[in-house]
Amino acid sequence: MIAYPICPGYKVSGADIIIRVQHGEKSSFKTLWSARRAASSVVAQGLFTVGTPDSFSNGVTPLAKALPKGFYVGVDEISPTGRKSSKGDWMDQAIRPSSPLKPE
Repeated sequence: MIAYPICPGYKVSGADIIIRVQHGEKSSFKTLWSARRAASSVVAQGLFTVGTPDSFSNGVTPLAKALPKGFYVGVDEISPTGRKSSKGDWMDQAIRPSSPLKPE
């Protein structure tokens, strides 16, 4: 479960899980999961579960295996004026909360 903070009035429209893959001295990014169209108002407010159809109605890249210890979460947002933007952050599962995140 991801609890992604967004500004009031903004809505989450999609999300991605991405990792960096080393190829010798070069690196590239690989998408492990990608989904679009928030399936509920809770998801649109930034609380969603990776890899389930309950969070987004359009799964672009399904989750094929368990997530690694560390990964990037990218979130697509829509502002109250309709402006689209993307933000991302590094997630480290070694420091995740001991109890599951729940909506308020």
